[in-house]
Amino acid sequence: MIGLLERGLIYILVLSGNPIGIGFLVTAKSVLRFEATRNGDEITNRRRSEYVIIGTLASFGWAILVTLAIHVILLQLAPLGFLPRAP
Repeated sequence: MIGLLERGLIYILVLSGNPIGIGFLVTAKSVLRFEATRNGDEITNRRRSEYVIIGTLASFGWAILVTLAIHVILLQLAPLGFLPRAP
C-alpha cells in the first residue's frame, strides 16, 4: 500500500510541476527505513539496504517514466476549453 501511495504522490508532484518534492520523499523514506536496516549482522544489513535502495529506485523510476509519458500524451491532446488560454 505504501508503494502505491508513493507512486501516486510522485505522479501528482511531477504533473503539478513540483518534481523537487520527490527529493523530500526519498529523504523521508530513507530516514524511516534507516532503523529497519540496522538490525542483524553486517552482511544481512548490506543486502537489506541494497534491496531497499534498488526497490525504491525501480519504483520511483517507473512512476516518473509513466508520469512523463502521460504528460506527453496530455500535451498532444486538443484543448477541451475548460481553462482560459494564456495571453
